[in-house]
Amino acid sequence: MIGVCALAPGSASAALPCKPWEMRTIASGLGSLENLLPDGNGAMLISASDAGAILRMTPDGAYTPL
Repeated sequence: MIGVCALAPGSASAALPCKPWEMRTIASGLGSLENLLPDGNGAMLISASDAGAILRMTPDGAYTPL
């Protein structure tokens, strides 16, 4: 899910309707991950720059290089 929040000129930042980012670890030891893309089948394709690989990660945190 992607959300966008913008401030109008002169508006107060305390009145933002956006919720803060939420983070949680679903896998570790993979190095720097970038470019998340849903694969249309419930998994995510992720570029792992440290390994120089594209990973397919399933919702349970399991991953395989492509």
